[in-house]
Amino acid sequence: AAAPAAGGDAAAEAPARTYDPVLDFLASPLYRGRDVVPNLLLLVGWRAAAHPDMSEEDDERYRMLLTEELWRRAVGSLYKHRTPDVANDLVRLLLYDRPEAAPGAEPSAAAAA
Repeated sequence: AAAPAAGGDAAAEAPARTYDPVLDFLASPLYRGRDVVPNLLLLVGWRAAAHPDMSEEDDERYRMLLTEELWRRAVGSLYKHRTPDVANDLVRLLLYDRPEAAPGAEPSAAAAA
């Protein structure tokens, strides 16, 4: 799961959980980890069954977040013996051309050095 922002409490920053996997996935990075969504195919099926009329804007955001999470999990398994920042920076580099370019991304210690 994604870590809360520095100096913040995850419970205080996370939006209330709806227990709709697609809506939770869109709402917060805290609801995108393996502990919450063990298999990303669940999101694909739930999206098709429960949200067939999702707005174009939400659909585009859902697709980008799903792509990012797929890459993060794949790269994370390859770099599992290194800090999560290494995998996260690589995913941002692959998707956004540079680590700091991801929307809402804070540069990691490795990128700042």
